[in-house]
Amino acid sequence: MTPQRSTRRRPLLLLAVLLALVAPFFVPIDPDLQQHAVISPLGDRVHVAIFFVLTLVLHRTGPLRGRIWRVMAVCLALGAITEVVQIAAGRSASVFDWFQDVQGIALASCWLWWRRSGRRVGPVLATVTILASIAWPLRQFPATAREALASQAQFPLLCDFESEHAGLLWNDHLGSTVQRVPRADGGHALRIDHDGPERWPGTASRRLAWNWTGHDTLLVDVRLIEPAPDSLRVTVWLEDKRSGHDIDYAMRGFQIGHGWTTLRVPLNDLRTDRRERPLALRTVQAVSLFLIRREEGPMSLLVDNLRLVPRG
Repeated sequence: MTPQRSTRRRPLLLLAVLLALVAPFFVPIDPDLQQHAVISPLGDRVHVAIFFVLTLVLHRTGPLRGRIWRVMAVCLALGAITEVVQIAAGRSASVFDWFQDVQGIALASCWLWWRRSGRRVGPVLATVTILASIAWPLRQFPATAREALASQAQFPLLCDFESEHAGLLWNDHLGSTVQRVPRADGGHALRIDHDGPERWPGTASRRLAWNWTGHDTLLVDVRLIEPAPDSLRVTVWLEDKRSGHDIDYAMRGFQIGHGWTTLRVPLNDLRTDRRERPLALRTVQAVSLFLIRREEGPMSLLVDNLRLVPRG
């Protein structure tokens, strides 16, 4: 191969490498992979690896060779552009994904800094800081993933809070606190407490079984603790995803008292709030319970035994 032909092929080779690196951002992801307790959180970290490699490639070859600041600027812009453009492929834009792009760029920059300068402490400290920022959101990943997989194995029982770490599957909402507590009549439940000004505190989970196909009713056991002796209105909120851009939610409100009550949510009758369509039972991304504040004072609620009833 002549030197001239080799020179002509370099831009094409660089373009092919760049396309191969960004191509994963435009491939539609199966709903089961998007919701999977292990694959989803680890798969998101692909952003870090791709932009780490991309930064090194652009620094090594092409018109930006050796110009680290320009390489970083181009990679930052490319990360933002891919987040927006991938919407056309049925993916969603995410600030957190772009932040992971930044982490990959920063790691590559630290590597180049370490190689090109005689300094060691600065690059090492910066690298450790970046790696810590990557690892911190995953600090509970092993326990949470294990709990989510165990919960999904009980389907159509979504969650009964009998597992010691079942609380890991649920997050607080708007200043509420959530904890797994013993029930007076045996077993365990999730307790939601709130004593702030927010009007819709509660709890939410994105880690339960998501494919509700073939089921027509959601049952939830609840019991009011405070206020006493008043009743309280709560809302069961279900978020679904029918396609890449078609994400919506449906909800059903209930008035509850101080005795254990089973809330019945007829899934076939629900219509989503924005699109006014049936709930997409193939991918129910989140289940939430919100307490509706009507007056000042503490509110407390017990939640237990979320389960689905097969279509009869």
